[in-house]
Amino acid sequence: PIIEAQFKEAKLMFQDQRYKDAAEQYVEVLNFFPNKPGSVAAVGELAQCYVRQDDALFAKAVIGYIAERFNRDEAFKAEAGTALLSIAAVYEEMGKSVELADTYSLFFNKFPTHEKSPVVLFRMGNTKYVEEQFGEAIVYFRKIVEQHQKARVYPESLSRLAYCQVKMSDYTNAINTLTNYIAELSPGADKLAAAFRLADAYRTTEQIIPALNEYARIINWMEKEGPKFSPTPDDINKNRKVLEAAMFWKPFCYSRLKKPEDKIPEFQGRAIDGFNAFLKEFPKSTNLAPKALSMVGTLLYVKKKTDEASKVYEQLKRDFPDSDEAKNAVYARGSTLLQLGRTEDAIKVFDEMFSNAKAFTPSQFYIVGKTMVESRQYPTAVRAFEHATATDDRGVWEAARVELAKAHVVLTNWPAAAKPIEE
Repeated sequence: PIIEAQFKEAKLMFQDQRYKDAAEQYVEVLNFFPNKPGSVAAVGELAQCYVRQDDALFAKAVIGYIAERFNRDEAFKAEAGTALLSIAAVYEEMGKSVELADTYSLFFNKFPTHEKSPVVLFRMGNTKYVEEQFGEAIVYFRKIVEQHQKARVYPESLSRLAYCQVKMSDYTNAINTLTNYIAELSPGADKLAAAFRLADAYRTTEQIIPALNEYARIINWMEKEGPKFSPTPDDINKNRKVLEAAMFWKPFCYSRLKKPEDKIPEFQGRAIDGFNAFLKEFPKSTNLAPKALSMVGTLLYVKKKTDEASKVYEQLKRDFPDSDEAKNAVYARGSTLLQLGRTEDAIKVFDEMFSNAKAFTPSQFYIVGKTMVESRQYPTAVRAFEHATATDDRGVWEAARVELAKAHVVLTNWPAAAKPIEE
């Protein structure tokens, strides 16, 4: 009772914000009773008293004592970890970021199995996530994924870790993380969305067949188990958008398949059928329907079905007159041919742009120029960059002049290379 009374007296001073008096009382009691029930919490409040008084050295000493003295003591370990978190909260309130980081570092290093560890890690990771500091956020989410698989925040940590990895262009690890995340989910909108993210990661890394399989899996889920994946009206709307995108990208993947070569006509046919199925299901899709029509027209053009291709382009202009694909059919066709990997055919199409330059923007010519450089078609690149400089947009103008000079250098046309650099 005497010990409890003394701790209670110190506690009342602490609550009244009489930090100097509380510290003196805590020290007096703790010197005699360092290991009694309530002692660890008292030491934590003693540290808070020093923090509040800006007594940095004493605060650091007590914090270190808590971490080193109790991290292996099973009877007091959980209480000690909680005490460090309370101290960290004070540092956060006072805006002392260095001390806050040091305290959290001690907590994670000395109390990695503390019940609040995954929640604290997630909160810190989420702060960096919201600030778009994805590299720093990865550190926190990865710790949860590696050390706290049973935690409530584990599935969401997988999701956010994968998002950060994609943002850092770490697609290989993102694919692995998304695969694990999908395995954690029951059928529903989240699982469908995660499968779509996985398919996109495969497609971005040119793993076309795995991407195609994932898009096909999404479509199959919706066709055969739609109600299971859409238990609420909100889920129905979300999943409809995912299905729309999957039905577009699946045939796109078919259009990108190049091996075996003798199967390319078959793949192109499947792509056309897939895009037509998409257009039947989503005829009003303002974002993807014009692209689908442009892809179908280009594929028919590649297959030398020019009459059918012309009808598709007419439909594109009729149904989506305000789309970029309709306004700039030549540019869209050339871009699509590039996406299909048919560079030589794309060059022929882009030649049509030069004969009607006013119909296209300098930015479009700049993109064409860069594409020609990648294809080592330097004379065509020069023509494109020259058209790209016809703008008041400094960003496009400067970039185009530099690229024009570089193209002339490759062609060993030194006077022509010097001029745009001088300008």
